[in-house]
Amino acid sequence: MCLAAIAIHAHPQWPLLVLANRDEFHQRPSAPLHVWPNTHPPLLAGKDLQSAGSWLCVDACGNFALLTNVRNSGLIRGESAPSRGQLVLDALRGKIPTPQQASIYSGFNLLAGQLLDAHGQAQVRLRYYTNQTASLPFGWSLTHGLHALSNGALNEPWPKAQRLKHDLDHILKQVCGAKSGEGGSSPGKTVDAMTLEAMAFEALGSTTQAKDEELPDTGVPYEWEKMLSAAKIVSPLYGTRTSALVALRSDGRLYFTEWTYAPSGDVAGTVRLQHQLSHTA
Repeated sequence: MCLAAIAIHAHPQWPLLVLANRDEFHQRPSAPLHVWPNTHPPLLAGKDLQSAGSWLCVDACGNFALLTNVRNSGLIRGESAPSRGQLVLDALRGKIPTPQQASIYSGFNLLAGQLLDAHGQAQVRLRYYTNQTASLPFGWSLTHGLHALSNGALNEPWPKAQRLKHDLDHILKQVCGAKSGEGGSSPGKTVDAMTLEAMAFEALGSTTQAKDEELPDTGVPYEWEKMLSAAKIVSPLYGTRTSALVALRSDGRLYFTEWTYAPSGDVAGTVRLQHQLSHTA
């Protein structure tokens, strides 16, 4: 995962909305979103077929985890380092590395936590963990509201992260209800998952690149920095492989949609999963 915008308790009907893009080399084998076999509780996620990990997961008990890599050459640990995709699976089981254990991984950002309270009602509680700098605490709780994450730190103002966060804010204003005459829906109006999906797909599909003066300096060549600045990257070698929407309804119903892209950028497949989250799953 390389880009995500998250809304926590920003809409009365949808306590959690996650819009996310996964960028990867096209040659790396992956399985699309599916219910993993022989897992208890049932696990909903795509799968990296090279290292058997994942990047965005939810299980039927309401455990959630999302991971992005950190683009910093000083944090690359080499091929001997364990796969960061395993961190996501471990987090679903409540296994978070200590700062010392996290140091053996290449740079990562990890969002993990619970989507249900003790009574099985939707109550999002996520924490952020990163091993990218000693100047940041290893983990802290996310506040209610909007957050954005790319390959820097949480809410670091990278252009594409800011744009996606702005787009998510716009989506919320549309579905939460603006004042009469402003084009939004009225407060309390029920918003269906397909409406959210259409708006999320448009936001995640933007190929607009940042202006040169807006580009972060992450140590990659200018041509790559420019290419990577788009929400959706289209390139024959490396690009956006999937877009995803995770939407949790207030009654605990989860909607998880993933679009898979060909190297051309065309949609190659769509998977839609729904699941009623429950502590007894």
